[in-house]
Amino acid sequence: MTLNPHVFSLEDTVQDVTEGFVRKHLTSAPVVDKYGKLVHMISEVALIKIFAIDKMLFGNQATLDSRKQLLDVADSVNLSDGVDVVLKQLLKSKLHRIAVIDSSDRLQGIISPKDILRTLQGDQNLASQKNRAQLDESRDKIREAFSEGKSVDGVLDYYQQIYESAPYMIHSVDHAGVIVACNRKMHEELGYLPGMLVGKKIEDLYSEEFHEDVRDSLKVLIQGGGPITVLSEMKMANKGLMAVEVQSSVFLDSHQNVAGTISVTRPLKESFTDMLSKDMENILQEFE
Repeated sequence: MTLNPHVFSLEDTVQDVTEGFVRKHLTSAPVVDKYGKLVHMISEVALIKIFAIDKMLFGNQATLDSRKQLLDVADSVNLSDGVDVVLKQLLKSKLHRIAVIDSSDRLQGIISPKDILRTLQGDQNLASQKNRAQLDESRDKIREAFSEGKSVDGVLDYYQQIYESAPYMIHSVDHAGVIVACNRKMHEELGYLPGMLVGKKIEDLYSEEFHEDVRDSLKVLIQGGGPITVLSEMKMANKGLMAVEVQSSVFLDSHQNVAGTISVTRPLKESFTDMLSKDMENILQEFE
């Protein structure tokens, strides 16, 4: 979000606008009339067209007003518009920039895709960091078990025992994508009876929309990547879906080969649609 974006006037010359774009490293900018009301946007491409024409005809001394037919449409939302309006405008905007205006059509700021991504970035929040700490702890204990000479099956049995009563959701998947260990908390949160998830494939655990992402993540982990964090949705026993953050890593056997994955899951209180809507509302509230 940019609260005081660089603005050009219809009375500015093409030369002044060009210098402003170069000096400020702009890719697009709002254009206002003499009353300060938003009337257009101007992009780099539009400016090149105008510059080329006026270089030949006027030596770049013409104003934007004389070439306003070449300016871009100003996609805008009002401070009172709902989140659905903002999302639709952003998705269809050719410049991927949405001007926020007040009831008098005066520019209040610019919303860009980066503003949305910035608010959605959740990897730095405290809950996510706690999730990562739990994952690291689990991986360390499995590494200790292997160092004591336990087999893979023995380690998984040990793993199931020590994390059966853990207060967070935790499970393990083998190379084939089969759930080989899953604690009580995970069964309870998803509404399954104890042990029902063990032996299921990951496609049985995650909603169909995320199957490809889950398989890709497993492939990356098995090949030695990670740890990785993903936002996904898990199937509940009652056919509902639970939005979750899943942090995953691999554990190695005594020969330092990947034996499987270990994942710590954090339920998210809101669906992805609700979270996006709330984030968008927070952005707009900053303009009020």
